[in-house]
Amino acid sequence: MIPEVLEAKGSVVLKFMDKNELTGCVNLQHKGDYLYLGMFSVSPERQNAGIGRHLLRAAEEVAKQWGLPSIRMSVIYLREELI
Repeated sequence: MIPEVLEAKGSVVLKFMDKNELTGCVNLQHKGDYLYLGMFSVSPERQNAGIGRHLLRAAEEVAKQWGLPSIRMSVIYLREELI
């Protein structure tokens, strides 16, 4: 399932690299009139270091470049710290 999502038309992956180490990533998908943000992840050892904030800003830039007025995402309701 993941390869199909990542290879789908209108799907891109943004990566945050630190010293050649992948520390965060997010998948963005063009879905009609909005950008869907999924598979958002930051290394547990690097959380609270601003990496997620950088990825979200980059996602906002992609939405602007693609002419999309909004970004949507789903959050696993069992993880209160994510909400």
